Amino acid sequence: MRIKLLIILFLSIFFLQSQNALSQEKPKAENFIGIKGGYGYSAINLNVLLTNSSLYLKEGKIAGITFKNLSKKYTGLIMELNYVEKGGQNFYEKSKLTDSTGVIEAEIPFIHSLNYIELPFLMNIRIGKHKSKININGGPHIGYLVKENIKFTETNLTEGQFINHVNLKFEYGINVGIGYGFQFNKGLIDFEIRYSHGLTNIFASQSINNSLISQNQVFVATLAYYIKLK
Repeated sequence: MRIKLLIILFLSIFFLQSQNALSQEKPKAENFIGIKGGYGYSAINLNVLLTNSSLYLKEGKIAGITFKNLSKKYTGLIMELNYVEKGGQNFYEKSKLTDSTGVIEAEIPFIHSLNYIELPFLMNIRIGKHKSKININGGPHIGYLVKENIKFTETNLTEGQFINHVNLKFEYGINVGIGYGFQFNKGLIDFEIRYSHGLTNIFASQSINNSLISQNQVFVATLAYYIKLK
């Protein structure tokens, strides 16, 4: 909990100081709306070390709509509405569940697919001159789980036999990203690499492998196309 609070405090101070430092700039407000899509990898972070690995990556996609307000010469705000495929591959340790062969008492690999509707609220800092700029983005997100699927990879177990479904559907977290943007007369094109870390435990405490932590982690690369609003 202390680490979470420190992270949030650090980001808040960073954003406020950046905004204050640039507050003397001449306002040049521009608004853009666009679409974005991308691909990446996710994991469910558990604070346990299993025989094979404690962290396995799952591939996933992201798509959504995005709004950007450039209120200052070097700073702005971004608000998005995204559909994000999260989750991860892991092992359910020493289960007493059964399959067609009898009782299973080993680590059972599974893929946990978690699809969220997510709203990030980001501060945008731009570095560069003319139309091409480096973008640094950061801020919180809130999300809601809309679809969950569990697939066992090496046994005949079914989802109905797996008792550890997500306990908390609402999620909040932090995002940091860096990318490249190019502005033309009628809009923007942005490429970004972003890391998202959930700050909520999505499973009940110690329900999977006696882990106290169960947080979503996502690493994605996205491309966004904006058109300028009049």
